[in-house]
Amino acid sequence: MIADDQDTRTHAGRRRLQLATRHTSFPEDARITFVPGDYTDTLAALPADGWDLAISLYAGPVSEHATRCLRPGGRLLVNNSHADAGLAALDPAYRLTAALHSDHNRYRLVAHHLDRYLRPERPPHPTREELLASGRGIAYTHPATAYLFRYRPTG
Repeated sequence: MIADDQDTRTHAGRRRLQLATRHTSFPEDARITFVPGDYTDTLAALPADGWDLAISLYAGPVSEHATRCLRPGGRLLVNNSHADAGLAALDPAYRLTAALHSDHNRYRLVAHHLDRYLRPERPPHPTREELLASGRGIAYTHPATAYLFRYRPTG
């Protein structure tokens, strides 16, 4: 599992690793690495198909750059900041598998009725080019704190 972020406060420490793995079991010890830097450069230099999970929360439109690093069947967790959720929704290689909701520091993962998510308040959904040009997420009719996508390469 690797996350990319320019914020050096995200570097993994013992406590963060414990929090990240508390409710999850892995066939082997989880390796969590935080990669600080500009994702347009740092992700391009990393090996392809090596991640099970990429996280982009307030980091910019990371999804397109992280795609080459995800294994088939890997997951992408993004929020709507910087249009990352919208970009992933437009990519046929990604399928929404859950929506994460937060209420007073309590989190709930919803994996049903996913067709109600990622619908713009003012259709049609912006194109990839429009999202990248604006650099902002759009308003959705049923927003979530974050969105979990499964990566299935096409072709």
